[in-house]
Amino acid sequence: MGTLRILLAISVLLTHCYGFVFVGGQNAVRMFYMVSGFLISHVLLASKSYSTVSAFYINRYLRLYPVYCYVAALSLVYLVVAYLAGINDVITDVFLQAPLSAKLLIVLTNAGLFFQDWLMLVGIDGSSLVFAGSNANGAVVLWQAMLVP
Repeated sequence: MGTLRILLAISVLLTHCYGFVFVGGQNAVRMFYMVSGFLISHVLLASKSYSTVSAFYINRYLRLYPVYCYVAALSLVYLVVAYLAGINDVITDVFLQAPLSAKLLIVLTNAGLFFQDWLMLVGIDGSSLVFAGSNANGAVVLWQAMLVP
């Protein structure tokens, strides 16, 4: 199953780079999630260390968060150095244009790794955050302010 997941991930990568390849990007993503769901449920049932669902999620978070923090810290250092050198990145522009409520949401989601998908659904209406059907409805596209998209 791990090999199948790797092949599906490669298919998604090739689709992003060269267009339709193998099963296509959308199908590969769907199949990847189906296989991953099967593997996660198998791990939950087979492993004694995951006696509860919360134990699984805590373990998963502790595996992902250190690497995420390292990459986010490198991205932040790059952005600060670039900003001080007078080079504005998309992340910097979005963050500077956003109202205070959006800045708080951006900082919390980047720091905690949780609710980053919410940035795809949140728009800016005037100076407040609103749930939007599409992130294109807001003046500021908040998902572009993620340090590790």
